[in-house]
Amino acid sequence: MNNKQEYILCAAVLKKEKYVTLLEDRMTFKNPSKQEEYGKYDDIYICCIGRRHCDIFDRYHGEVERNPYHQGFYTSHGRYVDRREAYKIAMEAGQISGEYNENGILFSEDLY
Repeated sequence: MNNKQEYILCAAVLKKEKYVTLLEDRMTFKNPSKQEEYGKYDDIYICCIGRRHCDIFDRYHGEVERNPYHQGFYTSHGRYVDRREAYKIAMEAGQISGEYNENGILFSEDLY
C-alpha cells in the first residue's frame, strides 16, 4: 500500500466522555515527527478501537457510545471517520470492491 494514501485500519467507536468535545478538544499526535506527514491531530484519544464493533462493545462496556451513528473506523492517518467516509476511503485504497454494500456504508465484515 502507498504510505501516503489513507486506508482503514480497524473498527472504532467514540468514547462517551469525548463525543461532546470531538471537534474542540482533539489531542495532538503522540509522535511529533509524524505530524507533518499525517496531520496534526490523532483521534485515537476520542475512540476505542478493535477488529469489529462488537469486540469494542464487549471490551469497553460502558465507556463507549451505543448509538449507531457513533460507530465508525480508525484510519492510517490517525482519524476517526464515520461509516460513509470509511466506505469511500476503503474503496479508494482498494480494501473493498464495492460489491458488498450498495448503501455506501462500511461494516467491519467488509474488510476481513
